[in-house]
Amino acid sequence: MNRLFEWFILIVLINWISACTPPISYTTLEAGPVPFEPAIRSLANHLLAPIQADRGVVLDLLSETKIVLDPFVDANSGEVVNASRRIEEIILEEAQKNFATFSLRRLQKDSLKEANYVMSGVISFDNYQTLGTTQKEEKYYRVAASIFNRQTGKIVANSNLWVSGKELDYTPVPVYKDSPVYYLKDKRVEGLVTTTKTPVGQPANKSYYDNLDTNALLVQADTAYEVKDYTKASVLYDLVAKREDGQTMKTFAGAYESYLKLGQTKLAKQRFSKLLKQSVKENNKLNIKLLFSVNKMEFIEDEELRKQYTHWLQEIGDFLQVNNYCFHIVGHSSHTGAADYNKQLSLERAKTVQKLMLVNFSKLLQRSKAIGKGFEENLVGSGTDDLRDTIDRRVEFVIVDCSKL
Repeated sequence: MNRLFEWFILIVLINWISACTPPISYTTLEAGPVPFEPAIRSLANHLLAPIQADRGVVLDLLSETKIVLDPFVDANSGEVVNASRRIEEIILEEAQKNFATFSLRRLQKDSLKEANYVMSGVISFDNYQTLGTTQKEEKYYRVAASIFNRQTGKIVANSNLWVSGKELDYTPVPVYKDSPVYYLKDKRVEGLVTTTKTPVGQPANKSYYDNLDTNALLVQADTAYEVKDYTKASVLYDLVAKREDGQTMKTFAGAYESYLKLGQTKLAKQRFSKLLKQSVKENNKLNIKLLFSVNKMEFIEDEELRKQYTHWLQEIGDFLQVNNYCFHIVGHSSHTGAADYNKQLSLERAKTVQKLMLVNFSKLLQRSKAIGKGFEENLVGSGTDDLRDTIDRRVEFVIVDCSKL
């Protein structure tokens, strides 16, 4: 009888607490664009609130709900930027303020084992047009995210909104800033993007869900790199590379950067070679970060990058020559100015890289062709001519059949 009475009191107490808890005020997600800080706070609450219903009020009050946060990535490039870190901080602040029984941690191997839920999200720079109007489309940042139940794999909540501020800190975090490759949107990122669009009640993307353990180890390696523990980072990247689902450009790029920081050039060179092979396997091209200054045929004014360009071109030349590849050297430009001007500018950029390669690899002339695409294949397309669209001012190597030269 005493036990029954205790349960009765507990249920009454729970109902009383629920009745006394003030409702959380949200920004309407359909209305926008909204300033960054209130937008992300609204997003956080919209995502976290449904967990209480999914978990059950009694269980939610009696035990800690553990949530792991997969760093938000750029939907186009797969990179994590400084704005992503601020998103993490805001979500953590909202959880501590409004959900006392929730524990949020960044995705790591150990935290994943204990997690009840996984939160992930993406940032994109897309066209926005007010519904029901003929207003000209403008580009704004869009943040989309979801949470799924770790046990069932089903989506518990999802949300997306537009951000009015166009000056987000889009500087990549260290491991991406130092990366020799600019495009890291692999199956992991594609699965993440799909998961953010999946309706509530449906299962998260299978590839993303199945690869969570490897992804957690990869995030752990990135985190070690970010705090300059390059020894730990190199060990973790190599562990990821031993897994079938871990053999990606992202993994080999991280390992290369870590060994380079440690001064272990031989090991760095080996990882760079694996990176080139993986790049062709994933994209049939070499996504090496050969970036150019605005309206110029000179490389971007980043001393750290430019120091490595000679080494990268040497490695690329060796790789293309040994494998007898035929290839297009494709130049690109950002989306400002006339189309004809940009097409010629991008062609000159491609020719600049071709000339540099021919210094040591003259035979490659017969197996290569310089092409200018202008802004036809922009990855960002903002036309801001700054850090945000640096990736649009690139030169890349596309592997082709020799008959297409």
